[in-house]
Amino acid sequence: MPRFDKDYYKLLGLAETATPEEIKKAYRRLAKDLHPDRAGGDKAKEQRFKEVNEAHEVLSDPAKRSQYDQMRRSGFSGDPSEFLRRQQQAGGAGPGFDPGDFGDVFSQFFDMGAMGRRASARSRTSRGEDALASVRVPFETAAKGGRITVTLPMEEACRDCKGTGAKGGGKTCRECRGSGMSSRKQGGFAFSRPCPACGGQGVEPSPPCPACGGEGTRPVQRTLEVKVPAGSATGTKLRLSGEGAPGPGGGPPGDLLLELTVEEGRFEREGRDLTSTVELPFQDAVLGTEVQVQTLHGMAKVRIPPGTQPGARLRLAGQGIQ
Repeated sequence: MPRFDKDYYKLLGLAETATPEEIKKAYRRLAKDLHPDRAGGDKAKEQRFKEVNEAHEVLSDPAKRSQYDQMRRSGFSGDPSEFLRRQQQAGGAGPGFDPGDFGDVFSQFFDMGAMGRRASARSRTSRGEDALASVRVPFETAAKGGRITVTLPMEEACRDCKGTGAKGGGKTCRECRGSGMSSRKQGGFAFSRPCPACGGQGVEPSPPCPACGGEGTRPVQRTLEVKVPAGSATGTKLRLSGEGAPGPGGGPPGDLLLELTVEEGRFEREGRDLTSTVELPFQDAVLGTEVQVQTLHGMAKVRIPPGTQPGARLRLAGQGIQ
């Protein structure tokens, strides 16, 4: 749980009046400098990186930033019990004020407590994860560009329950109207917690979907036609929007990332240049000749100069990868 005695503005090197764009720029600059990949095992930098991430998470969200600013102005020290004691002394916490409520507020608000994580995972639809798959591509297709057909084992949202995992798709909770959260005011503050009627799921309790066993997804074999850009090489990644894993609770799917592995062909590749080997009789190399050679774009005539030595390389302009 974040402590409100931390000065998130100072951590990012900003004034309290910083604009969202200024917050974004400051975070990107610091995150790049402090990233663990560049820290070289420096524990101080790694800790600083975590603090910068925490500060950005709060200040980049208008609602969280407003709550953070409000609590800091109230003199909150970062210790919920201390804050409660002050509120009770000042008469700000009315009868029945439960200290546990205070922890729930911040757990839900910052999505960092166990209850907050569970409620967040179950309530509201969210985007699915990106999926990664490796596919093989013929050499000439990768070099010249073209289309390939791939069949992959994937997950898709269950059609019977529309990805909710509940029989019949579930009914919207009448208590929270599908938000998964309920709110109430206490001691001058607004408290939010998972809706007690639906447990934060946003839908009324119902039996699990018999078609998917409550999982909300089912395995399928999906066949896709993929456009391969000209000049693709092994390691090239193609992003297919909306072809990834289905979102929890019937949310939109993520993307599918295809990593290409280019098969061997008749040519060897050196950047965008292609090389191939031509064997000649000894007398042709000595006296010179003309031969037909295969290129990526068809047959081409090549003049062999007299006295050509073994291993000599001749260049055909414009016959490589465009």
